[in-house]
Amino acid sequence: MDETEVQLLAAVRARLTDSMARLVYADWLDEQGESEKAEYLRLLHESERIWLRLAELRPQVPREWVLSVHPWCRVVLERVHPGRKIDAIRLIREFTGLGLAETAAVVETTGTVLRSDLSLDAARTIVKAFEEVAVLQIEPAH
Repeated sequence: MDETEVQLLAAVRARLTDSMARLVYADWLDEQGESEKAEYLRLLHESERIWLRLAELRPQVPREWVLSVHPWCRVVLERVHPGRKIDAIRLIREFTGLGLAETAAVVETTGTVLRSDLSLDAARTIVKAFEEVAVLQIEPAH
């Protein structure tokens, strides 16, 4: 790795949310014959733009429709029903593989993603398993 690339990588790392640094690096990679790396950076930039726009559009379309067309979902813990903390811990451990201490911490917080990259049917199965124990929300995975 030459000094120019070291500097370009440092600029990317210093400004992870600044896509301009990645695009400059992509141009340099193209000049060096590293077209696959350059394309990767450009696609990363484009995907960030797409995800931001999808997040803007999501509140404007029906939630169930979004879930039905989105390829991947995540299941989020909203709250545990009163008196059901032990049952929630058991189920969370079963579905996530987390240890006891980690699961106990999850039960105390809201908005925790329990599972991600699930099909809608798999997400619904998890929500159904929890329905007497906790309130879970299905969201599109990012």
